[in-house]
Amino acid sequence: MYILHSNKIGHLLDFLINRLNLLIPDNCNQVTVNQIKSTGIIVQVDTIAGKLMHFLSCILTALSVKSSENHTLDNMQQKENKTEDFQFRVQDVISYIVSIGIVDKLSQYFNSVQGPINNETEVADFLLDCINFLTAIIKVYSDCFSSVPNKKADDSTHLIATFKVTNMVGTLSFLYGLLLHSGASSRGETPSPQLPKQVEVLAVSTLRMLNHMAVMNLQAFQSIMGSEGLSLQLRHITSHLLWYCSHWTSDVLLHEIILLVGYFTVLNPDNQSIIQAGQRPTVLQQLCSLPFLYFSDSELTDILFPTLIACCFNNMSNKIILEQEMSSELLTNYIEVKYLNMEELSSCSSKNGKIDKRWLFSTRFPKNYWTTAKQYFAIK
Repeated sequence: MYILHSNKIGHLLDFLINRLNLLIPDNCNQVTVNQIKSTGIIVQVDTIAGKLMHFLSCILTALSVKSSENHTLDNMQQKENKTEDFQFRVQDVISYIVSIGIVDKLSQYFNSVQGPINNETEVADFLLDCINFLTAIIKVYSDCFSSVPNKKADDSTHLIATFKVTNMVGTLSFLYGLLLHSGASSRGETPSPQLPKQVEVLAVSTLRMLNHMAVMNLQAFQSIMGSEGLSLQLRHITSHLLWYCSHWTSDVLLHEIILLVGYFTVLNPDNQSIIQAGQRPTVLQQLCSLPFLYFSDSELTDILFPTLIACCFNNMSNKIILEQEMSSELLTNYIEVKYLNMEELSSCSSKNGKIDKRWLFSTRFPKNYWTTAKQYFAIK
């Protein structure tokens, strides 16, 4: 909080953009000429910039926690005063990050990495610092302004507009190049080679960042990800990773994919159509063919069922595909249970400030559609 109130965070951001400008000159579209090696591409990094982003991520994460504390204050007047002052300061920080070009520079960097980095530990670490920094920005924005009416539509920080112009800061294209570069295994090969640990960590972190973006502003997320180029990349990435996870155990990776598909499709007919297109088995078919525990264990149904509901609600074509693998009554019963337990879950959420709202059914599928959805999936 001292760094926020003293404006010292501005000095750190100035230092960061100076380092990024040295790494990524304005007149240079790529950080490197993309020289190809047997193990991947040669990309420059700036260790100091990476450490700065790591430190700033820690600060922003602490601010997210502070925002949650402000929301739980008992005194209403004290709560309003502290929250408003805190929000203004956080808004200024995010606006400054955007205005001095940090997000644009990171977009240039991600766009320069279009291939494997299997043995490039320094590059992987730097990319992870970039992704975690972006995630921290998104999360503090979401945590601070989630309860403020019209704030998401306002975008006075220009963060969402910048994400749109930069195609999600180039992160999806980066992930596509990382996983589906020339030489990567096709889905016809069984089993697929196991991903290097650092590549898997980068994939999980990128998917997590995108899911936080969906929570921050679902409409903007779906609009950006549903654009012609990105939607095709997203479909290829999710299909490839679902196939990969059918051969190698990586629950964290699989669960972030499932979550992402749900946010991409919820109440969006165009995006719902994308996940049933392409090479078979399609994304939707692969989701419906997950191991039995995802349809029987309550912890795993909490991960899968909200996404299946999002994929198939008010989309008869998708519902038919779903019913080829499972009974839609399972989704009806799931919604009924969630509806009956809504007050209990709300009470638990208020007591546990550490709960990750990305996974809540009410976040993934709006409450005002629960009754309609229950009726829809009950129809034979």
